[in-house]
Amino acid sequence: MLLAAGLAIPGVAGAASAVFYDADTGAYGYSMNKRTVSAAMQQALGYCVQRSPDCSGQASTNAPGFSALYTGTHAVGYALSEKDDVAAQRKAEAMCRRQAADCQLALLWRERVPVPVTLSQQGRPLPAPARRAAKPEAQDAAMNEATARAVAAANAAAAAAAVEAAAEAAATRK
Repeated sequence: MLLAAGLAIPGVAGAASAVFYDADTGAYGYSMNKRTVSAAMQQALGYCVQRSPDCSGQASTNAPGFSALYTGTHAVGYALSEKDDVAAQRKAEAMCRRQAADCQLALLWRERVPVPVTLSQQGRPLPAPARRAAKPEAQDAAMNEATARAVAAANAAAAAAAVEAAAEAAATRK
């Protein structure tokens, strides 16, 4: 209880994300970019228990980075706060594939630490905000394109597998 109280201190801002899951069914709940780890965990658990009564698996982070969630038949895999989107996807997919062969990317996101807002001191105006480099936005755009390609490829593979399974089932019945 002491730990949870320490995580919910007002004014502590972060890039908190959490995942809760049922290892037997693959049901999950997630939360991203919350102010505190406890807020992220509460929201993720709330989503998970809507799908399963046994959301005993969990992970959380308050570090910036890329995160991914893969799901399969009775399987889930996740990676939190990885250095890039590819590393997050690889780690999450590997975790999911240890449980199932039909794992697909369900979600990919980036945790960001919010920029703190400071008040002017003794009536002096605040300095102008620094210009942000274009690289994070370019990386976000590339991540969105990569995610769209990965999801499209996974959907195409799943559709092809379904057609093949239907053809095998039809051949077996004859």
